[in-house]
Amino acid sequence: MVAAKLADRIIVMDKGEIVGIGTHEELLKTCPLYKKMDESENYMNPLEEDGTKWEEALYQG
Repeated sequence: MVAAKLADRIIVMDKGEIVGIGTHEELLKTCPLYKKMDESENYMNPLEEDGTKWEEALYQG
């Protein structure tokens, strides 16, 4: 999901149907499936000591 957060537009599909289109922030507000996926990743993706997710730390260099 880290790469998706950087995208200009994200398309969320469920069973072959488009269920959401927008930016990361827009989809968090309007697409329950996207929000659930984001929350699931946050649960599965531990934080570094400074509170940064390890994947985000990789992109920040």
